[in-house]
Amino acid sequence: MCLKQSFNFFFKKWPFSSSLSFSGIEELCSKREELNRLIQQEEAEKSRLQHDIRVLTEKLSRVNESLARRLAARADFDRTIAETEAAYMK
Repeated sequence: MCLKQSFNFFFKKWPFSSSLSFSGIEELCSKREELNRLIQQEEAEKSRLQHDIRVLTEKLSRVNESLARRLAARADFDRTIAETEAAYMK
């Protein structure tokens, strides 16, 4: 509830607060709306970032698994090469 309805409701409920003007309440409502818009933008950005983090975390996990398999395969090649060279030198 903003604008004139808020103003009328406010003064009926708290008549001692007559120092506030209708334009003052409009200004507060405007600032609140702007703040709300900024909050919504940041919440959307937070959601996008959380999604990006999930995607990148999954990708990092796949890369780590692939790297571990390749490192193990390379170690097998190194061992086979060393064994073959040792047998050839005898």
